[in-house]
Amino acid sequence: MNVHDHEGVQAFLDDLGLSLQRERFTPRYNLAPSDPVHTLFADRELELAEMRWGLLPRNPKQRGLLINARAETAWEKPSFRDAMHRRRAVLPVNGFYEWLREGTDKSPFYVTGQDRVLALAGLFAVDTEGEMRCCVLTTAANDSMSVIHDRMPVCLPPGSVRDWLTSDDRDSLDALVAGAQRQVLNLLPVSKFVNSSRNDGPQCIAPATS
Repeated sequence: MNVHDHEGVQAFLDDLGLSLQRERFTPRYNLAPSDPVHTLFADRELELAEMRWGLLPRNPKQRGLLINARAETAWEKPSFRDAMHRRRAVLPVNGFYEWLREGTDKSPFYVTGQDRVLALAGLFAVDTEGEMRCCVLTTAANDSMSVIHDRMPVCLPPGSVRDWLTSDDRDSLDALVAGAQRQVLNLLPVSKFVNSSRNDGPQCIAPATS
């Protein structure tokens, strides 16, 4: 994920009555699993907190973080069903990365929306150490994304963030997930510099050279 534009993120938060001070914002061009990311959730009111990307698995024998949850199964899957009912989240990002795989080659694309910020639907939990963690909800790729991958994050329609975080109606929430199919996304081939999670900075979104 990419969250580098404080001004754009703050404009997005302004519409929700929230603020993220610049001194609390660290531009990140290549967020990786376990990294902190500012995330929206609802308690009595909408709130913003820094959460780690990746839920801890319920089964201690399972290795790795749960960074994504499939929207098609999240209502029933034990790892996610409680969060789908009570702990939904939104990750405001400037864009995300996806890779076109051709044989052993992985060509990265930087994916953005029509606005400066994409609202990625997610889920969150609090681990046994009291740390907040989140994951991204995914769905089948829409027409924009299907040229490079068969899955994509659920990009919430504009103006639906509050409903996603506060609604108790499953049909309404499923309709918001379905709305991701109508989102127009821009795909920019970028440098393979981003292929390493150790790399960060503007070079991650530098256009690929042939």
